[in-house]
Amino acid sequence: MRTAIFVYEPTTLNIHTNESDLQLEQLRGTGALALAPSQNTISVDRGIYKIVSSQCVHVSGPQIEVQATEQNKDDPPRFTGTLPEGYQDVSDAALAAFFTVDAAKSFRP
Repeated sequence: MRTAIFVYEPTTLNIHTNESDLQLEQLRGTGALALAPSQNTISVDRGIYKIVSSQCVHVSGPQIEVQATEQNKDDPPRFTGTLPEGYQDVSDAALAAFFTVDAAKSFRP
């Protein structure tokens, strides 16, 4: 699964997963944040984020849009409104590249 999270205002995300070794990655970010296989409460700035997983990940919080698609079988997630402030210059190609999942990364025995 590819879970896309578009954050429109600084907020707190509630992320629940049953998997280990998952990360919250940010487009234009400097690194990824490890997620525990349980409930995670994380403060984030405006931005575009993703989580790559084998199972569904539940994400909630104010001022966000969440979209989930299956690895690379579906088109990359698309925002339905405007991009978050500071990300209006991101092209469709850049979004597609960010949400592309390397096949080697997506295999989880």
